[in-house]
Amino acid sequence: MKLVVLVLCVALQLALGASMSAAQTATPAPTSGQSSGQSSGSTSPTAPAQPQVQVLMAPKTEGPPQFYNVRTSPLGILIGYLNIDFDFKVSDNWTVGPTFSYWSFDFDSSFYQNGKIKTTLTNVGVRGTYAPKGAFKNGIYFSPMFQYRSAKAEGTTTLGEKVTGSASLPVVTGIVGYQHWLGENFNFNAGLGLAVAPTTKIEVRDSTSTTSVETSQNGALALDLMIGYSF
Repeated sequence: MKLVVLVLCVALQLALGASMSAAQTATPAPTSGQSSGQSSGSTSPTAPAQPQVQVLMAPKTEGPPQFYNVRTSPLGILIGYLNIDFDFKVSDNWTVGPTFSYWSFDFDSSFYQNGKIKTTLTNVGVRGTYAPKGAFKNGIYFSPMFQYRSAKAEGTTTLGEKVTGSASLPVVTGIVGYQHWLGENFNFNAGLGLAVAPTTKIEVRDSTSTTSVETSQNGALALDLMIGYSF
């Protein structure tokens, strides 16, 4: 197998594997401050302690009924990873909706012009979320997800030959986590799970031939950190 073809196969393999652990994240929780005490030599009466507001641990503010939630991963956007989930409330405890993600990045290789292989990854699927305490309420959640994942890579070698590659596979993910509302609409969730995918084939094409390489995606941790807005 040509070395330039092998390098492009590696780029596709990394794209498929990296997305098994989604680059999703949520904003960190602020910490509460502590009030300072009176000095030991003071004769004035001790001032009553000021109440500390625990924003993140407060119950969700109740308002009009909510049926939708839109979530994304803000830090993922910083590395070019766009992820959006739409949740539709279908019962007191369940939400179901589409999930979509897109990632475009360059894989470094000295065998290709400009030292780069352009790689793109797309995930399209459906996600369900079961919350024992109620949909769109603070508490633990369980989330099954099915996605169809496709990756593409292309580059022009230093000899001027164009090489392209592609691969696709289904992925099943199960996540357990905690969701919390900051007031009535804004929310975040943090979860961890396992993503499993079957064996797939990577096909790489140059000007004279097509090469197929079989690869196996056994399983990987899936990180679920997002912020959202419900309405």
